Parts: sequence; structure tokens; C-alpha cells
Amino acid sequence: VTSFNYPYPQVSSYDWKRGLPKKEISYSASGAIIKYDEYIYPALPAQYGVKLVPNFAVTRYSITNLANTSTWNHRLYGASFYISSWHPMISKVSRMYEQNGTNYLENTENYDYRKYTYNNTDYLLPYQQKNLKNSRNEQTVSYSKFPFDYVLTNTNDPYVQGMSNLLSKHVIGAKIEQYSYKQDQNGNNKKYIGGLLTKYHPDKPLPKEVFKLKTNGLLNTFTESNTNTGLFAFDANYKSEVNFPLYDANGRTLEQNKTNDITETYIWNYNKMYPVAKAVNANNNEIAFTSFEADEVGSNFTFNPANIINNPAGSFTGKKYFLLTDPSLVSTNINVPGKEYKLTYWYKSDQSFAKPIIINNITIITPFPNPIKTTTGWNYCEYTVPASFTGSLSISKNAAGVNVYLDEVRFYPVLSQMNTYTFDPLIGMTSETDANGKTTYYEYDALNRLAFVKNEDKDIIKTICYNYANLVVPCEANAVTCPAPVINSVVRTGGFVVVLDFTAPPNSTNCTITVHDKTDNIFWFLPQ
Repeated sequence: VTSFNYPYPQVSSYDWKRGLPKKEISYSASGAIIKYDEYIYPALPAQYGVKLVPNFAVTRYSITNLANTSTWNHRLYGASFYISSWHPMISKVSRMYEQNGTNYLENTENYDYRKYTYNNTDYLLPYQQKNLKNSRNEQTVSYSKFPFDYVLTNTNDPYVQGMSNLLSKHVIGAKIEQYSYKQDQNGNNKKYIGGLLTKYHPDKPLPKEVFKLKTNGLLNTFTESNTNTGLFAFDANYKSEVNFPLYDANGRTLEQNKTNDITETYIWNYNKMYPVAKAVNANNNEIAFTSFEADEVGSNFTFNPANIINNPAGSFTGKKYFLLTDPSLVSTNINVPGKEYKLTYWYKSDQSFAKPIIINNITIITPFPNPIKTTTGWNYCEYTVPASFTGSLSISKNAAGVNVYLDEVRFYPVLSQMNTYTFDPLIGMTSETDANGKTTYYEYDALNRLAFVKNEDKDIIKTICYNYANLVVPCEANAVTCPAPVINSVVRTGGFVVVLDFTAPPNSTNCTITVHDKTDNIFWFLPQ
């Protein structure tokens, strides 16, 4: 049966050809063209192959009965084919115009693709990009190679293991090698100008080591990476550049380093969305940090989450801090022999005599660390842990019946440096504490835009104002409002001595109080 009637079987709509940009033109305020981009696609869908996808739909067919008459009332499944094809951009023409909108410089880039088949599925990947002309009338050509471009039979080769793992995880677009060269318009006089080669982990689809092609601008010969001998081979001018030895279970970097350089390590938090600590010259198993903000998994500290207090106005960094209670402790089991460590923390308490104490296993370390500095009601302490330390290190308190609070607790080798951060997820960083323990705060407006940068004493050091579409928003809109203080009493004790007792209003950290006489002369500023 070849004829049919409504409802007809579905026909191909070629929707994969629609919605693609063809041209982008930018104009100046006077109407002159300043930029022109044209995008070119294959003229024929079959350039990179056509795939027919069978489809079945209920339709009506004409059936001839014994009386030799036809009827359309027979509903049967009708077969049709949906035509699918790759339709990538194959060329881009760009023009940059002079101010007159007439003269321009034109640049053309051509793109080529290669089809691969893996597990009976076809993939199209971009392998070549060619810039047809530069200011010296040279072409610039860039090539990319993927796991499909290698014979992966030698399972003992670590490079082959990494590429095989990429394919098994269906990470088919990961680039193994990228290199570029310049040539004349006839394709001669090649000079290789750059290249990157990536080695992947054998058990995870993530980079392990990155090599960079050292050309010195004079590299006339080059050997593509290959597995022609069974082993992965590459050009001798590639030199190791960066290493990524350690990731967490979610694929986030825990350690990285430039080759033959010191290691940078990270701790992630807020459901592994943000890095909350970065240490230089330390390994991941040598550092610990908590600001008691989120899940704290991977912080390398242990404590009772029930003792976390959510009080943004009272915390030192972030929104939360920790209440030390008997026998609640903040502990770390980091133990790398032969290294001195530094333990730093901020604390505040209900009574001046109450403070944190440090416990090595069950032994209280004396004397107690004294505060190095105090700001906004919080005290900063440091303690150097000797290289002979073994076991666990904990923070407790020296007195029962009083509240002692902790925040921003860090533990790291003395010869390393640690920076720590807190965030308001989906908004931005709220604090940054540098290697010297100095904290900078960031506050945001109602539209989640950065509005204030404050120093450790919560003084404003920078105000950010925004101006969109000629709508001027004065910085005064972000200014701190300073209400008048509450005057409790004014007592003259004799002569010119006056005792003024007042209560500072809330949110007046950055305000100045001035005292005037009856003739409006300023006597002094508070605070001094």
C-alpha cells in the first residue's frame, strides 16, 4: 500500500536546520556598521552523513474491496522516516569596520569535522580550524586529536589507560592533543607555534598531567602524538607543565601543582560548590579548616553539629559559629610526623576569664594561648604545634558554666600558607581571610550585587555604585545611616568637666559621634 490519507504519517521537518544564526551586524549610534559576522553551514545535509530514523503512526489507507471500489476508512500503522543530519558551522566571516562604516578588515575561519563510530554510535567532532589570512598573509591552522584517533590496545600504557577510561565513561569529546602552526597560502613553510597534550587518570575522566609544547618560535618539525608502536609517543619538545594528582569523589580538584613546584590544595564546602580553603606548600591530608557554615565534609575537623549557632550578626565570618560545651570538642586527627603545625582560631566568651584550651590527646597544653588581636568582640589566637606531636588535637574550654564560642578554625603546616573563605551560595563570597589571618568582608545589595567591601573591623573601605542605562544611582543610596545616640545623662562635675553617658544605636559601627557646645563649637569626636 503506497497511498494514504489524513491523518498523514509524520514527515521530516528538518528542525535541526532552523534557529541557527546566519548573520550578526553591530551598528554605531550614527547607524554605521562597526562589526559584521556571517556564519556558513553545509549546503547539503549529506556532507557529514544522513541518518534515517524509522517512525510509525496511525493513518488511513485506501483499500480496494471485492466490488473494485476504494475506501479510506481502514486505519493501519503507516511507516515513515525522520531525516536527521549533522549541520555544524563550517565557516565564519568576520569584518571589523573603520569609523566611516565602509572600510574594513576581513577574517575568514574554516572548520572541519571528522566522524567517529564507537559502540555502533556515530559522533562528529571538530578536528581542524583554519584562519585563512593574518597581517602577514599567513594561514594559522589548529588541530585537535581525540581518544578515537589512537589504537588503544596496550593496556599497560598509562596514557592508553586514561584514554580507554574516557571512552568507557562516554567522555568522547575530551582532547588529547591540540597543536597549531602557521604556513603560507600554498601550505608550505610550516612553523609550529604551540601545543598542549593532556594525560588523563586511568580511573576517572579527569586530567592528570598537562604538557606544553616549547617552540621558542623556531620549531619547523613536529611529531603528532600516536600509538603506532603500541606505546603512546609524543614530540620531545613537549614539557610537563601542570599536574592534578588528586580529586574528590565529585571531580573537584583537591591538589594541583606546576611541575617541580609547590603544591596547592583545597577544601570544598557548601555541598562541594565552593572552595573554602586553599593552602600553598601543603598536601590535602595536612590541612584542616572549618567556619561551621555548611556540611563540613572534608574539613578534616570533627565536632557536634548540634552546637553550631546560626547567627549572622554574631559570627566572625559567615553566618555561623560554634558553642564549646562539656564535653563537646573541635578535634582533628591530622598527624604527619616531623612537621610543625599552626593552629589558629577566633573566640569570644561571656566572661573575660573564659577561653579555649588546647588538648593533645588527653593532656591540656599550657600555658593557654593569649589573644594576639581583638576586633568586633572576637579574639584571635595562634598556637604552634611541635613536630613531635602525635595523636589528636582538640579545642575545649577552661571553665564550666560559661559560654565560649569558636569561629574560623585553621590547622596547617607552619611552612605553608592558608587562605580561607565563606560564601552566601548563589550570591557570592562573604569573607576572605588571608595567610596572615586578616579578614576582608563583602556585602551585597537587594539585587545581590557587591555593595560594600569592609576591613577586619567592619569599617567600609570601598563602596560600589551602579549606573545602568543612564539611570544614575548615587553612592549615597548605599551609605550607612547614622541615627542619633540615646543620651542617658549629662552631669557637670565642676569647672569644664562634663560626664556624658550615652548608648550607641544599633548598626553604628562606622558612625562618628560629635559633641558640641551651645555655640555649636565641636568639643571632640567619639570614638577617639
